[in-house]
Amino acid sequence: MLWYVLVRYVHVLLGQPHLREGVDNVHYEPPEGHIHLTALELHGIKAIVTYLHSLPTNKKNIPELIVDPVALIKDVRTLVEQHRHDIPEFSVTGLPILCNPSIKYSSDRRLPVMKGMSLGHTKLKN
Repeated sequence: MLWYVLVRYVHVLLGQPHLREGVDNVHYEPPEGHIHLTALELHGIKAIVTYLHSLPTNKKNIPELIVDPVALIKDVRTLVEQHRHDIPEFSVTGLPILCNPSIKYSSDRRLPVMKGMSLGHTKLKN
């Protein structure tokens, strides 16, 4: 199950599919703008990789649907590197990053108004 969490994050944020052809019918384009991750999301992704790395080879249980697990881990490292300086205030959007592909989320959902943020959700006020 942990492998699939990594696959989904990499697929949604980087646009890199790591499952066999025809398994995941939904193709995700990488987002146009930078999506900020929360510190807890980044910590969780790192914890998953650390845990999977610590397992002995016979206990890793790499799913057969994952084409190249080494490339997946490299992409996860790239993802963590790209998001390590994310601004926590920008990660609160009210929209899920990982979602059920069959559910369409409306982009006009109300964004939370946070102290110190402009209504345009682009820059912090001093």
